[in-house]
Amino acid sequence: GTTKLLCDGSYACQSAQFEMIGDVDTPLAIVCEGSYACNSAEFGDLAGVNRTLSCDGTRACQYMSFENAPPTMTVECRASSCYYLVLDEVAAVTCEGSYACQYLTVAKVPELVCGGSNGLQYATVGTVGTLDCAGSSSSDTYCCDDIEVDAVTNMSEFNCVGSYACDNAIFRSISGPNGTGTTKLLCDGSYACQSAQF
Repeated sequence: GTTKLLCDGSYACQSAQFEMIGDVDTPLAIVCEGSYACNSAEFGDLAGVNRTLSCDGTRACQYMSFENAPPTMTVECRASSCYYLVLDEVAAVTCEGSYACQYLTVAKVPELVCGGSNGLQYATVGTVGTLDCAGSSSSDTYCCDDIEVDAVTNMSEFNCVGSYACDNAIFRSISGPNGTGTTKLLCDGSYACQSAQF
């Protein structure tokens, strides 16, 4: 069966429909490279082992949809690539570069990382284990600006680091491992937690 789907180039797989792709027992890598490479692409049943989604290019994975993405799938988004991406439950989402996951929606994820300015700006998150709002360098700003999170469940220390890192953000619940309390909340940087709700 298919082990890799490569959509390489501007609009390469835009609005394509992939109903049955890959075998359940074989790893499958979905790679979208180029502007709008997988814009509005639709995927059917992706159940199986070692599923990965890699997005690199302006809005490469914008508006993608998944009928059944396995909760073990990992997602990597480069600068501006996962604009308005909607995910149900996945294992991890890494947002590297400016605007990587702006307007992302994810229902449940154990690990969510903002690695660039505006990386998770305007994102909507249900339940997340660990959430990194610190960016990958001191010059990263607005990392989790205007993010809305129902529950952070596995962080004894929560950090909003960088200018406007968690500006106007909403965190309905933050707890440590196994339901323990959060012992430290760090707001470090100009306007880091301005108008935020914890």
